[in-house]
Amino acid sequence: MFKKKLLVFGLCAAMAVSAVGCTKSSKKSSDSKSEKTEDKSKKSSADDSKFSGEMSVTDGVYDIPEYKSKVTKLADYASLTVGSSTVEVSDVMMKSISSALIGASDLDLDLSAVTVDRAAEEGDICNIDYTGYKDGEAFDGGSATGYNLTLGSGTFIEGFEDGLVGHKAGESVSLDLTFPEDYSSEELAGAAVTFEVTINAIYGQEINDAFIETNASDVASFIYNNFYIYKAPTTKAEFEEDIKKVYKANVVASTLMTNIVDNSEVEIDEEELASFIEHMKSLYTSQAQLSNGDEMTFADLLKNYGMTEEDFNGVCESSFKQYVVFTEIARKEGVKVTEDEYNEYVQCIVDHSNGAFASIADYEVVYKPFDNLNTIMFGKTYEKMAEKVQYVSDDQTTTYTTTAAENETEESETTVAAEESEKASEKETETSEK
Repeated sequence: MFKKKLLVFGLCAAMAVSAVGCTKSSKKSSDSKSEKTEDKSKKSSADDSKFSGEMSVTDGVYDIPEYKSKVTKLADYASLTVGSSTVEVSDVMMKSISSALIGASDLDLDLSAVTVDRAAEEGDICNIDYTGYKDGEAFDGGSATGYNLTLGSGTFIEGFEDGLVGHKAGESVSLDLTFPEDYSSEELAGAAVTFEVTINAIYGQEINDAFIETNASDVASFIYNNFYIYKAPTTKAEFEEDIKKVYKANVVASTLMTNIVDNSEVEIDEEELASFIEHMKSLYTSQAQLSNGDEMTFADLLKNYGMTEEDFNGVCESSFKQYVVFTEIARKEGVKVTEDEYNEYVQCIVDHSNGAFASIADYEVVYKPFDNLNTIMFGKTYEKMAEKVQYVSDDQTTTYTTTAAENETEESETTVAAEESEKASEKETETSEK
């Protein structure tokens, strides 16, 4: 699978996506920056204002959050290594991603630009209506209309997808098939059935500029839902370049996150940590209520997760250190988030919230500017890190890192990789002397 979701912040990761599902809303929001009437340039005087209030802005650029908790030693992430093959997006993977985008059932895509007028081939996406019959009677779960099926994906039972190859849009196909003996439904396991299928349309395997332009917001939502980094390409070339960047950033961050945090030191302000935990409790409770109703409580949430409050607090404490460390990296790398970028990102989430939110302001009732800003800022930070780390052959990677402070004061210090190389050389010398 190409999908490599970035679970960077443990329990506190990717909350916006999981809350609303990011499916296409039938109701487009009319919200804009002008509807956000509060002055972002003014901070609340409350200690936890950055968690629950507006974020400060200078000349149209968000100020990077300031923490009372301080990084006293930052890991030298640029010295870390990542296997070069692990970050590559092959032609096959790119084709798979493009096909997944075209066939995404949760997006209201205009597929006219990728519709083909020819017989279906393996790899194509067929939009089909189908009904399955057993002993002449339609069986439960055996029918659908307007379903996008990628031929060759192995989604349906053997023979179904192959049976559509060579047929054109508008044709009806009768498929006599047999369910596997080990099929999950006892009623259908080993059963002989017939599927009556109508092919409504056939979509090719390649996206193009017209497709990207026509479905710009949906493409941005697709990239964010799969890679947790917001990108809004306008051409096929930009789409493919963005996919390469976000995939690489995901691999680098997920591979090195723990190492970077463990090799950094942070003086935690306990009151600030407590405010962060309360913010996360409120956020998760509100998120759960979106799906389960207002009667859902934090205690109910913990029960569903199989956690105690102590467990939750512990995960949030670890996540808080990650926030502080990666905010420091963002500051060091000069990461910037503009108001326009913020509004474009949040508007995209609103537009694909399946009606859960009517406007940016409505969305910010649950997901505060702090959460949204960090999502964008950290995504950019991971991309910056991906530009700085070292890429080596997969069998030469190391997970050791010194800290920036140590590098400045102890220039003679060697890395674990260098020490291992030195030991290997000594062994070779000893062997040759014997």
